[in-house]
Amino acid sequence: MSNRKLLYLPDICPGTFVFFFHKDDPQTSTSFSIRDYSRTPMVEMSGKKHFPGTTAGYILGKAKDSYDAPTHETNDVAFWKSHISEVNQRHGLKPLIAASGVAEKITKGEETMTSLDMADLKGSYERIMKGAPRRHNRDKRYFIDGHDGVPSTKGGTNRNEEHLAIALWNRFGPGKTPITLPDGISLTLLDYQFPLKERQDDKGVGKVDLFGVTSAGQAWVIELKQGANRTDTPSAALLQALGYAAMVQANMDDIGSEPKGKPIRESIPAVCVMAPEGYWYGQTAELAELNRQVEAELDVPVRFVAIKMSPDALILGLNGNKPRLNGDIEFEYVEAQSIGEQIKDGFNMIKSFISPRSSSNGRADSQGRAYKGSQLQIQIYVNRRAEELNTAICAAYPALKDHISWVSPLKNALYEEYKDEDFLRSVGMSRLAPLLVGDFWPKGGPRWDALARVKINGKEGVILVEAKNYPGEIEGNGCGASPYSRSIIEKALQKTKKWLGVAPETDWMGKWYQSANRLAHLYFLNEVVGVPAWLVNVHILDDPMHNPTSRNVWEIELAGIKSQMGLSGVAVPHLVDVFMPAHRREELD
Repeated sequence: MSNRKLLYLPDICPGTFVFFFHKDDPQTSTSFSIRDYSRTPMVEMSGKKHFPGTTAGYILGKAKDSYDAPTHETNDVAFWKSHISEVNQRHGLKPLIAASGVAEKITKGEETMTSLDMADLKGSYERIMKGAPRRHNRDKRYFIDGHDGVPSTKGGTNRNEEHLAIALWNRFGPGKTPITLPDGISLTLLDYQFPLKERQDDKGVGKVDLFGVTSAGQAWVIELKQGANRTDTPSAALLQALGYAAMVQANMDDIGSEPKGKPIRESIPAVCVMAPEGYWYGQTAELAELNRQVEAELDVPVRFVAIKMSPDALILGLNGNKPRLNGDIEFEYVEAQSIGEQIKDGFNMIKSFISPRSSSNGRADSQGRAYKGSQLQIQIYVNRRAEELNTAICAAYPALKDHISWVSPLKNALYEEYKDEDFLRSVGMSRLAPLLVGDFWPKGGPRWDALARVKINGKEGVILVEAKNYPGEIEGNGCGASPYSRSIIEKALQKTKKWLGVAPETDWMGKWYQSANRLAHLYFLNEVVGVPAWLVNVHILDDPMHNPTSRNVWEIELAGIKSQMGLSGVAVPHLVDVFMPAHRREELD
């Protein structure tokens, strides 16, 4: 297998193939480099220092497409720019933020927002208005009557932005309480996935994530973002939203003539980039100036808005259900807000594009420290109170005493959590990756709250930890895998049921799926590959910060869950239930 590849890595470099080189065995080698030739005259390069502990094999596994790269000098930038451009064209890719359609220079990947001349931007905006699609010319409406608050993807999906957009519309749409912004603006979300195409083949024309109107009658074109990404920055999102806004402005009379558009009275729409708080970490420095320049040149109001909500607020709408938002939701202007600790050195920003869990996902600060819940409590126990946790585990399995070595979530690794190949690598068992990932279980398996290496009678083993703050966290939306992956999962779960003596018709694909897939991994390690493994369920007691639950309530609820899973009276081998008191976040300081 060639160690020189052209890879399409949308999580790292969306819109373009990149040159990838690695040394030695890709499954174990951490020596590699990634070159993005779409950024000329400077080639953007990253490597192992940006992804510490990550193997070349892991990055190869992230690729959506790959080819062997020509044997050619990597410093010949002109060659690689031309070659990769041809590959991109064959795949319909355009580097950087080509989808925005805002300016020729940007769509060719030759400029960024910060280097774009504002006069060019104004000219591009005006050209888009003149050439904008006109849906009413084809008797097509802008507001879709069929929008019922249910995602188009009925099963599992990684399109969390679509679910977040629809959940916001379900919460703040017509007839609901509007969004209240810090300056008193009242915003109602009129529609989601707001169409702009006149013809199906209108290239570069997408849909507006959310389309709203203020109480004063000004339309808002909202570009929604879910998580941080190296090129999916606020400025890139703004460019895309500006392109859509130009099309909306060109059709404002038609939009306003439709029944749902009646509240619109202003002729110029506002542009908004909206995302959960975690998206904005480390990205706020240029926003105020960017806001000022765009508004001055285009006379288009620009807003950057942070959604303040708990990490578990978004409930995905799977299998025909409506996505929804639980708890209090607040909105704050980003350029005016105090975000807290910023990611200043770029290391965490780059690492987050491919690391198993980004520390800037809204559930944790820039150092990876969780704000609350079971994620916080397990961080405290592993890093500050390991002896207490070990004692609780060893009370059930005394042979483990003095043999437990925790490998995650560790402070010096930004409290990282692992799954798939990374989980096996962290416990020194990378050799098992071909047997587990893609064979016994599809890629995208459980992300373990904590992991430890153990050694029993000279044999290496592992402790798998699932931590919960309250019983409701155990219940989920069920398995949302693709049909192919689902077939693999069902086969693994049936083997696990047989191992435990559970009736094969017992439903493990529904709301107890999360517990079931953990049991399947316990079965795989102990029975399939002969690795001593323990599954430790850590139940947090009486956490005043997040759904305090007593031991008595825990035991009653767990008995009910086991009954529904067919596990009443079943002694699951190497399964440990421990009950640990909650502690304060200050312990991580």
